[in-house]
Amino acid sequence: MRAGYGQYSPRWPRPEQETLLRRAHCAGLFFDSKDDRKQQPDLRKCIDRLAAYGARRISSRRPTLVVCSLDRLASSIDRLTDIVCELAEKRIAIEIIRDGIGGRSADDLLHVLLLIRTFRKENIADKTQRGVVVADKRGRLTGRPPKLTEKQLESALGLIAKGRAIADVAKEAGVSVPTLYRYRVARERSNRTS
Repeated sequence: MRAGYGQYSPRWPRPEQETLLRRAHCAGLFFDSKDDRKQQPDLRKCIDRLAAYGARRISSRRPTLVVCSLDRLASSIDRLTDIVCELAEKRIAIEIIRDGIGGRSADDLLHVLLLIRTFRKENIADKTQRGVVVADKRGRLTGRPPKLTEKQLESALGLIAKGRAIADVAKEAGVSVPTLYRYRVARERSNRTS
């Protein structure tokens, strides 16, 4: 059994997708509107019908979900991976008309999508790390800016050394008590090492 699924939008109107899916000999057509992108109720119906057909084992051929293009199936790589994973679990093949991928196992596509997802995450981490290195070379500070300037810190630590309560000093400086303790410990460590 072959079932067609689409999501209509101004760029891909329903009649255009319908024509392509009918040419692909789909037994049933299911469409969600752009507003249904998160829930995709017709996609649920389509997958359930294909899974039921596959469970009855009427034919030796796998049930196939046919879409015009992958962007009609999901709007993000993560969502697409979830859908393709579900298709693989239910042993439903997938055919993508525009890309010329026909009747492939969802397992094959899932493998490729997982590779792309991993590549994206590693690529983002690598770019972030390179950005930090470049910022350090340019002398730009990375991370959260300090709560206290060097002058404010000297004044606060001086008041604490004179016996003022750390809670009062923290309140005057406009920081929390734990923040002032962290500054004090960091200063003591730097004094010990130098």
